[in-house]
Parts: sequence; structure tokens; C-alpha cells
Amino acid sequence: MSYSYRHRVAFFETDAMGVVHHSNYIRFMELARVDWLRGVGVMDLHIPHGDHVLGVLNASVEFKKPCRFDDEIEIFVEGRIKGARLWIRYAIWLEKVGVWVATGETELALLTADRLQPTRFSRDFVSRLEATPLSQHWPPARD
Repeated sequence: MSYSYRHRVAFFETDAMGVVHHSNYIRFMELARVDWLRGVGVMDLHIPHGDHVLGVLNASVEFKKPCRFDDEIEIFVEGRIKGARLWIRYAIWLEKVGVWVATGETELALLTADRLQPTRFSRDFVSRLEATPLSQHWPPARD
């Protein structure tokens, strides 16, 4: 199964209707992405003041069901290199009702930290990602 990250919805992440504000789903994906990079062992690509940074080129979210204050969600993450870009997909699961609440994708480019110029991912980074399994179906199957 995919890498996953758990998060409990805080009150400040909700809107006047009492549901998670749509912009926070991107934030949840970002939290999961950073944790996933740490888990894959390539956190050095996400450290400020390092040689490289990851620049977000595109982000999208498809909303399916709302989350509310104090809901515990699990964000599943998978990623692959496609050419000179890192493509990551996300699926957010709400356990208490057993549904996928959102899916999303981000597309990132590796940039030099000093000039923000595109550069190539190291072979080590690519091989670490290729060693992580991908789900055949997305969102991944729940047992």
C-alpha cells in the first residue's frame, strides 16, 4: 500500500460552515508530501538553504465529501519521476465514515536553490522513488 500520513483537523482549518476550507486540502497534501519525502529518505531536497528546492508547477484537488473539525484523516501519497518533473498523487481518507474525501495531484520541478533554475534529479533520488511501490488503482484499495 501507499505511504500514508495522519492528520487531525484543527478548528482553524474549518470555515463558517464548520467544514474544512477548500484551501486546506492543499495544505494537507503538502504536509503529507514532506512526510513522504522524509520517509523515502530524500528529505535533503526539501531543506531550506540546501543546494536544491522543489518548485510546485501545478496542484489540483477533486473534492468528494467534506471533513469537519476534529476529524482524523489519512493522506495516502505516491510519486514518480516523469521526465524532469516529480509527479505526486494524493488520496484523503476519512476513517469514521469510511470514504475518500478528496484526491489530488502536484507536479514539481527540481530547481537550483540559488538561481531557481531547473535541474535534473539525481540517480539516487530516482532509484529511491522507483523502489517504492505504486498502487494499481487510485485511490488505493482499502482492506
